[in-house]
Amino acid sequence: MVLVTELPLATATTQLKQLAGQTAVVTGASKGIGRAIAVRLAQFGASLCLVGRERQTLDSVNNIIGALGASARCYIADLTVDAQMSQLVDTLQAYHSRIDILVHSNGFISFGSLARTSVDELDCQYRANVRAPFYLT
Repeated sequence: MVLVTELPLATATTQLKQLAGQTAVVTGASKGIGRAIAVRLAQFGASLCLVGRERQTLDSVNNIIGALGASARCYIADLTVDAQMSQLVDTLQAYHSRIDILVHSNGFISFGSLARTSVDELDCQYRANVRAPFYLT
């Protein structure tokens, strides 16, 4: 398997030409891998739905995407909270006739021993890493 990020931009653009005009939802889009994926999808013409918990960091990603000539909308949501996840889905359906790509880059991990992990912490990890992708799909 060859990762898109490993390809020269010209080669990747040719191979991913079909992304132009498609709508991509990227969770965890404000930082790290999610941010990098969102920017890369924008380079290939996808319209982005940027999902994250922090307005300021999402706006900075949105500015980068705008500078590339692509379009993006920001959606503030904590995907560990059912009501916010439900509202996100309703809002996405209201603004977009279809979603072509879902990148679930949002995630939560707790470091340390399982014996010291609280039930609340475990539940938060489950909600972010299992329930959210299932619900959004």
